[in-house]
Amino acid sequence: MAQHMLLLLVAGPLLAAGAAGLPLTIAAPRPLRRLLARLRAAAPVRRLRRPAGYALLAAAAQTLALWLWHLPGPYVAAVDRPVLHAAEHLSLVATAWLLWAPVLGPARHRTPAPVSLLLLVGTMLPASALGAVLTFAPEPVYPLRVLGPDPLADQQLAGLLMWAPMDLVVLVAALAVFLGWLLRLERERPDRLATARPGAPPATGAATEGMVR
Repeated sequence: MAQHMLLLLVAGPLLAAGAAGLPLTIAAPRPLRRLLARLRAAAPVRRLRRPAGYALLAAAAQTLALWLWHLPGPYVAAVDRPVLHAAEHLSLVATAWLLWAPVLGPARHRTPAPVSLLLLVGTMLPASALGAVLTFAPEPVYPLRVLGPDPLADQQLAGLLMWAPMDLVVLVAALAVFLGWLLRLERERPDRLATARPGAPPATGAATEGMVR
């Protein structure tokens, strides 16, 4: 679980913040670059890249990957088969990158702040629910052979490792997005924010005329 949290909360956000998509695309073989260019230009992909569509896709992909690989069957299969274990880690870091790209990526590719907030909170809730299931389950969910000497305590610790760090990181990121949004609003529309504050003097002059209009 610690590995999974590093992939979801460290590797994915760092790939997004570093805008790793462009150098990886340039380093890819030419046929793959052409395929990626055609995919980006396709109408369905362009629709998915709109803020609302992208947010839904990223949230669904992150939630699906997280829950799928923590179901007993896929989890045990990944433990037993190195290829599936690698696929599990690849899918987790890829969906985390997809999730954090509109939040931490280049400014021109970021989604509006309200969409980013909904995206972060919307993906935190299913992850928290999964952590709660593992933490409060009355008996081990997974076969005893893949757990530690104390199976139930091992599972509860895994649930807490998923629950607490995920909530903390997402809440800090959501707070940073919200504060950045307020600061941008204050820079772009200071008169409107001033009139909205309790006790602020009424707007006059051009600002008042614009509000009346």
